[in-house]
Amino acid sequence: MVRAPIRALLVVLACFVAGGCDDSSRTPVYPTAPSPATNAPDPSANAPRVVRIVSGGNAQPVVGASVMIDGRAYSTDQTGMVVPDVQPDGPGSIDIDAPGYLKRQTRIPADGSLITLWPVANDAEAQAVREMVYRRGGSSDGVLYPPDAGAPFLVTLDDTDAAEIRDAWLAGATAFGARFNLSYQVTTAFSYETNEFTVRFNRSGGCVPIAAWGFCREAPPYVTFRVQPERALDAQTVRRVVASWFLGPNPLPGFLNPNSPDDELSPFEVQTIRMILQRDRPNRWPDNDR
Repeated sequence: MVRAPIRALLVVLACFVAGGCDDSSRTPVYPTAPSPATNAPDPSANAPRVVRIVSGGNAQPVVGASVMIDGRAYSTDQTGMVVPDVQPDGPGSIDIDAPGYLKRQTRIPADGSLITLWPVANDAEAQAVREMVYRRGGSSDGVLYPPDAGAPFLVTLDDTDAAEIRDAWLAGATAFGARFNLSYQVTTAFSYETNEFTVRFNRSGGCVPIAAWGFCREAPPYVTFRVQPERALDAQTVRRVVASWFLGPNPLPGFLNPNSPDDELSPFEVQTIRMILQRDRPNRWPDNDR
C-alpha cells in the first residue's frame, strides 16, 4: 500500500510532466504558429501588371481604347484599365489608339502603370501639334526634347545687363511659369543648360523677325531668340518669347499665330505645353517615345 505522502508526490510529478493540473499561479503557454520561411515566394511577384490609360488633358479615363501590348490586343474598360498578360520585368511595349487622341507608342512605366494620351479635337489640331512641336515651322518631322524636369529655366540676356530689361524679362517669365508650375531665372552668362534659352537684342543675325511678333528663333544647336530692340520691354513680346521655347508658330488662332496673334495663350496652346511637360523622353511624331 502506497503511503499518502508518496502518492501525493507521484500526483505532483504526473501533473508536472503532463501539464494537466490547474494552477492559477502559473501563466498558461499557448502554442504558436511556425515562423514563415524567409525564402517563401511572394504571391504578388507574378501578379499581372495593370495599366491605366487617361487623358493628358483632364486625367479622365480613356474608355474603349485599342491597346497592343507586346503583340497582344486589349481594350480599356470603363476605368481606362487593361490587365495585360505581361510579366513585371517584361519589355512592356505598348501601342494605344483612341479617337480624339494622338496615337501613343511607348513602354509600360517601370515605376507605375499610368499612361497619358495627347488630346486632339480633330485633324486640324493634330496637324497644328505637328507643326508647333515636331516641325517648328519646318518641312520635316523632328524630335521633341522635353525640358529637364524639376530644373529651373534660364533666360540669358546675351547683350545687355540693363536692370530695367532684366526686371521686365524676369517678371514676364515668372508670370508665364506660374501657370505651369515652372521657375525661371534671368542671367547674363550662358550656362549650356537643357532648360536655357538666349535672348539677343541686336538687329544683325541669321533669322528674320516675324513682323507680328517682333522676334525670330535662330537656327540650332542652341535655343536663341533675336528680339527687335524696341520690343525689349514689351510684356507680350516677353511672354511670347518664353512660350516659344515650347511651341513654334501656331497655324490655328492663338497667342503664337504668326499673322494675327491673340493677346493670350489659347486653351489649345496651354494644353499643348502641358502635354510637352508630361513627356520625359525624346519623342517623335505623333507621340512615340519607345
